[in-house]
Amino acid sequence: MEKRNRFIVVLIALAIIGTLIYNFAVSKEQSSPTTSKKALCEGPVGIKPGNCAPNFITQALTGEKKELYETNGKPTYINFWASWCGPCKSEAPDIQKMYQTHKDDINFVLLNVTSGDDIEDIQGFVMNYKLTMPIYLDQPKQNEKGIATQYQISGVPTQVLVDAKGKILYFQPGPIDEQKFARLKKQYLN
Repeated sequence: MEKRNRFIVVLIALAIIGTLIYNFAVSKEQSSPTTSKKALCEGPVGIKPGNCAPNFITQALTGEKKELYETNGKPTYINFWASWCGPCKSEAPDIQKMYQTHKDDINFVLLNVTSGDDIEDIQGFVMNYKLTMPIYLDQPKQNEKGIATQYQISGVPTQVLVDAKGKILYFQPGPIDEQKFARLKKQYLN
């Protein structure tokens, strides 16, 4: 009888320990900053508002990878630009201010269309305009479409706003400033 009682106590203790370990693992996974929410866009892929944005994986100047659909539940602002582009130079200070103000609630993807730029040009642009946000590169490999090609970019700068699910809300060539960004945010994200 005493062996049976010890056996039951051991089983209960093991069940409690197993439950604690399981609950700890689940809570750690749910609160982990590396666990990200992925966009689950349904519908046709394209560049018109209402379409699912073409997904892409790119690399930052720092080497880190970025996938558009890794949204962490936030909308994404994409800016296609080049270091030689006059309007891109004019909008750079505003984009830096937008980033500083909204980086916690919007993903910023400044995507350099690198066909006319080299890394030194890009780094010089970043230093000149004191940009602190991640700068991503569109560097297609041979026989691979670049991101600018997927998005049919015909001129820079071009602005794209994508919701947290991956749908394009706004797609427009031309520069942006803080006031225009505030209007877009109010119109599409509030």
